[in-house]
Amino acid sequence: MKRLFSLILCIVIIATFFAGCSGGKKDAPEKTTAQAAKIDYDLSKVSGTVAYSQVYDMMMTPANYKGKTVKVKGEFEYADDDLSGERHYSCKVSDTQGCCQQGIEFKCEKEPDFAELPVIYTEIEVTGTFDTYTIGNSEVECVYLKNATIKEV
Repeated sequence: MKRLFSLILCIVIIATFFAGCSGGKKDAPEKTTAQAAKIDYDLSKVSGTVAYSQVYDMMMTPANYKGKTVKVKGEFEYADDDLSGERHYSCKVSDTQGCCQQGIEFKCEKEPDFAELPVIYTEIEVTGTFDTYTIGNSEVECVYLKNATIKEV
């Protein structure tokens, strides 16, 4: 009897989990009429968990997103590469609980003036075209948003 109750409880919990993850309309990336022609993935209007999951999928399957216009909201961060001397900007997306984070690098059309950049950890929106690049002769494929525009939220 105890096993049967445990089995039923597990089934109910799993069914509830999948019902909550069914991708209902309210959490799907939205496209307004004005944005539909420009932005393929607007992750700025969805929950943190949906945005995090989508960015994670972009990292795992970059070929599916190449050339698509992406808009994402998250925390501004940057890092300096000591070897190349380049500065790398990113938008860090967190899930709703804040336990999982995924950053997406972006490059503006022209190098922004450092004094005009947001303070680190400021919430920003970034819009750009999804693309990939490799570092040197390595086979490591990095993803980023090219020709990006950023604005503080």
